Amino acid sequence: MAHSSLNRPAPDRKPADPVWWLNRPLGATASNIRGPLARGDAGLPDAVVISGDLCQRGHDAYAEVAGFLTEQRRRLGCPILVVPGNHDEPGAIDARFHDPDTSHTDPHDASNSIIAVPGLRLIGLNTHGYGHPHGWLETTSLDWLEHHIRQDGTEDIVLVLHHPPVPGMIAGLRHRGLLDSDSRRRLAEIMTGSRVCLILSGHYHLNQYGSFAGIPVSVAPGISYSNDPLAPGETILARAVFGFVRVEREPPGPPDIVSSLLPCSEPSRVVFTLEASPSSP
Repeated sequence: MAHSSLNRPAPDRKPADPVWWLNRPLGATASNIRGPLARGDAGLPDAVVISGDLCQRGHDAYAEVAGFLTEQRRRLGCPILVVPGNHDEPGAIDARFHDPDTSHTDPHDASNSIIAVPGLRLIGLNTHGYGHPHGWLETTSLDWLEHHIRQDGTEDIVLVLHHPPVPGMIAGLRHRGLLDSDSRRRLAEIMTGSRVCLILSGHYHLNQYGSFAGIPVSVAPGISYSNDPLAPGETILARAVFGFVRVEREPPGPPDIVSSLLPCSEPSRVVFTLEASPSSP
C-alpha cells in the first residue's frame, strides 16, 4: 500500500497543500484501507507494508492511525511494516507503529524497522524529504541497513522505501524520487550481491515498475488517489482511483507481483491538478 494521507483538520492552520483542499476523496481513505484488509477470500497475508504518508502535512491523526493499525495487526495475525513519507511529520512514525514482539527498530531512527516472516525479512528505511519533493537516506540509516543485510542468514530480503529509487514515468514526477546521488551510490553498493530480492516503494501515487542495482522495484499506487499516467507535460493529474500491490512468493523463486486498481465512487473525477516543478513538494 502507499500514501494513506489520512487527514485530521488543524483548526488554527490554513492548509497549503492541494491534496487537503479536496478532503472529500481523502476522507474515504480509511475505508479504502479497510476494504482490502477486510477481504478474506484471498487468504490472510503474511505481512502488510505501508509505504508512507500516513497523514497530510499539518494534520495530526497519528494516534488514531496507530490504533487502527494495531487493531488490524491483531485481527490479521500478521506484522505490519510502516515507513514515513515526505508528508509525515518528522518523528511521527515512532514506537506506536511497531509491535515490539515482531519488529526490530534502529536505535538512531525509530522509523527504520525490520519485520520477519517465514523465509523473508522486510526492512523499512526512512527516506526523509519532509516538505521536499525528493528523498534521501542518512548515513546512519545506511550503516544500519548494511549491518543487517550482511548478517549471516538464509532469508531473502525485501527493502521498503517511501521514495522510489527509479524515476517517475511521467514528466511531473521525474524529480521526486530518491535523487540524492550519495544515497543512491551507497545504497547500490549495499544492494549489490546481497539477498535483497525486491524493493517496494510509494510516493508517486502511480503503479509502475523498474530496477535498481539489478533488483526489481515495485511502486504502489496511492490508497487515497492515483495519478494519471497519461497526464500531459509537467502536469500531475490526480484521479479518484486507489489501489495496492500484492506480492506472492514461493521460495526459492522470485516474487510474483500483482497490482490492483480499484475505482472510488467517481473514478473519472479529477481530484486535483498540479503543474509540477523540481522544487515543489
